[in-house]
Amino acid sequence: LARDGITKKVYHYKPESQQWEEFLQPMPTARYYPTIISTQSALTACGGSTDIGVSCSTVEVYTTETSQWHTTDLLPVTFRVMSSATINNTAYLLGGVTTDDERTKTVP
Repeated sequence: LARDGITKKVYHYKPESQQWEEFLQPMPTARYYPTIISTQSALTACGGSTDIGVSCSTVEVYTTETSQWHTTDLLPVTFRVMSSATINNTAYLLGGVTTDDERTKTVP
Protein backbone atom coordinates (compact mmCIF):
# COMPACT_ATOMS: atom_id res chain seq x y z
CA LEU A 1 0.00 0.00 0.00
CA ALA A 2 1.06 3.53 -0.68
CA ARG A 3 0.41 6.43 1.66
CA ASP A 4 -3.12 6.89 3.00
CA GLY A 5 -4.09 3.44 1.72
CA ILE A 6 -3.76 4.32 -1.99
CA THR A 7 -2.63 1.15 -3.68
CA LYS A 8 -0.78 -0.20 -6.74
CA LYS A 9 -2.51 -3.56 -6.45
CA VAL A 10 -4.43 -5.16 -9.29
CA TYR A 11 -6.88 -8.03 -8.81
CA HIS A 12 -8.26 -10.46 -11.35
CA TYR A 13 -11.28 -12.71 -11.18
CA LYS A 14 -10.86 -16.47 -11.57
CA PRO A 15 -14.19 -17.89 -12.81
CA GLU A 16 -13.22 -21.50 -12.10
CA SER A 17 -12.76 -20.75 -8.38
CA GLN A 18 -15.20 -17.80 -8.31
CA GLN A 19 -12.61 -15.79 -6.42
CA TRP A 20 -10.65 -12.59 -6.84
CA GLU A 21 -6.86 -12.95 -6.65
CA GLU A 22 -4.10 -10.39 -6.44
CA PHE A 23 -2.41 -10.01 -9.81
CA LEU A 24 1.35 -10.55 -9.75
CA GLN A 25 2.22 -7.27 -11.46
CA PRO A 26 1.04 -4.20 -9.53
CA MET A 27 0.65 -0.90 -11.38
CA PRO A 28 3.83 1.24 -11.24
CA THR A 29 1.88 4.20 -9.80
CA ALA A 30 -0.30 3.92 -6.71
CA ARG A 31 -3.61 5.68 -7.38
CA TYR A 32 -7.36 5.59 -7.10
CA TYR A 33 -10.07 6.59 -9.59
CA PRO A 34 -8.05 5.76 -12.71
CA THR A 35 -9.92 5.00 -15.89
CA ILE A 36 -9.11 1.57 -17.31
CA ILE A 37 -9.20 0.80 -21.01
CA SER A 38 -9.05 -2.86 -21.99
CA THR A 39 -8.22 -4.48 -25.29
CA GLN A 40 -7.57 -8.08 -26.29
CA SER A 41 -3.93 -7.87 -25.19
CA ALA A 42 -3.57 -4.84 -22.90
CA LEU A 43 -4.88 -2.89 -19.93
CA THR A 44 -4.31 0.87 -19.92
CA ALA A 45 -4.64 2.84 -16.66
CA CYS A 46 -5.23 6.56 -17.32
CA GLY A 47 -5.10 9.38 -14.81
CA GLY A 48 -6.60 8.98 -11.38
CA SER A 49 -5.61 10.43 -8.01
CA THR A 50 -2.24 9.91 -6.36
CA ASP A 51 -3.24 11.78 -3.22
CA ILE A 52 -6.50 13.08 -1.81
CA GLY A 53 -7.87 15.63 -4.29
CA VAL A 54 -4.77 15.48 -6.52
CA SER A 55 -5.30 14.26 -10.08
CA CYS A 56 -2.51 12.84 -12.22
CA SER A 57 -1.81 12.60 -15.95
CA THR A 58 0.03 9.27 -15.79
CA VAL A 59 -0.77 6.60 -18.39
CA GLU A 60 0.51 3.05 -17.83
CA VAL A 61 -0.05 0.02 -20.05
CA TYR A 62 0.12 -3.66 -19.12
CA THR A 63 0.60 -5.90 -22.13
CA THR A 64 0.07 -9.65 -22.15
CA GLU A 65 2.92 -10.00 -24.66
CA THR A 66 5.54 -8.80 -22.16
CA SER A 67 3.61 -9.39 -18.90
CA GLN A 68 4.90 -5.99 -17.79
CA TRP A 69 3.62 -2.48 -17.14
CA HIS A 70 5.22 0.46 -18.92
CA THR A 71 4.59 4.20 -18.79
CA THR A 72 3.52 5.96 -21.98
CA ASP A 73 2.92 9.60 -22.91
CA LEU A 74 1.16 11.63 -20.24
CA LEU A 75 -2.40 12.83 -20.68
CA PRO A 76 -2.53 16.47 -21.88
CA VAL A 77 -4.05 17.46 -18.50
CA THR A 78 -4.50 15.87 -15.08
CA PHE A 79 -7.80 13.99 -14.63
CA ARG A 80 -9.57 11.57 -12.34
CA VAL A 81 -13.03 9.96 -12.30
CA MET A 82 -13.43 9.98 -16.06
CA SER A 83 -15.16 7.46 -18.29
CA SER A 84 -13.64 5.62 -21.21
CA ALA A 85 -14.75 3.80 -24.32
CA THR A 86 -13.02 2.02 -27.18
CA ILE A 87 -14.41 2.13 -30.71
CA ASN A 88 -12.56 0.53 -33.64
CA ASN A 89 -9.34 0.29 -31.59
CA THR A 90 -9.45 3.99 -30.69
CA ALA A 91 -9.69 4.91 -27.01
CA TYR A 92 -11.79 7.85 -25.85
CA LEU A 93 -11.71 9.54 -22.43
CA LEU A 94 -14.80 11.48 -21.41
CA GLY A 95 -15.58 13.88 -18.61
CA GLY A 96 -13.70 13.80 -15.33
CA VAL A 97 -12.39 16.14 -12.67
CA THR A 98 -9.11 18.08 -12.77
CA THR A 99 -6.85 18.77 -9.79
CA ASP A 100 -8.75 22.01 -9.22
CA ASP A 101 -12.03 20.04 -9.12
CA GLU A 102 -13.18 21.64 -12.35
CA ARG A 103 -15.74 19.45 -14.07
CA THR A 104 -14.92 18.79 -17.69
CA LYS A 105 -16.94 17.80 -20.72
CA THR A 106 -14.16 15.96 -22.58
CA VAL A 107 -10.44 15.47 -22.50
CA PRO A 108 -8.89 17.78 -25.12
